[in-house]
Amino acid sequence: MVIWDGHDGSRTLSARSVRWASTWSLSHAEAKRQIEQAAQKAVAHIAEYSPWKITGPVEMTIEYLAQPPQQPRPRTVTYRGQNVLEAFEAWLGK
Repeated sequence: MVIWDGHDGSRTLSARSVRWASTWSLSHAEAKRQIEQAAQKAVAHIAEYSPWKITGPVEMTIEYLAQPPQQPRPRTVTYRGQNVLEAFEAWLGK
């Protein structure tokens, strides 16, 4: 399921899982319409939100599930940085 969450608790759905390997999807036009509508609503209320800051250092851990045959075992990878941006860039391989 792919859902965009708004800060006000609103949600925009673009795809919903039917089974393990399939989804029901919205048309491109409908998904775009819903995303744009949710984005406009969020921007209209932007003054209500204060920025958040995370003091470093930061550790980002990603757990990958097994996906045979390409990735037969689950694995965990950790990326570190002095701030969120550095940890994210480490994940990107920069």
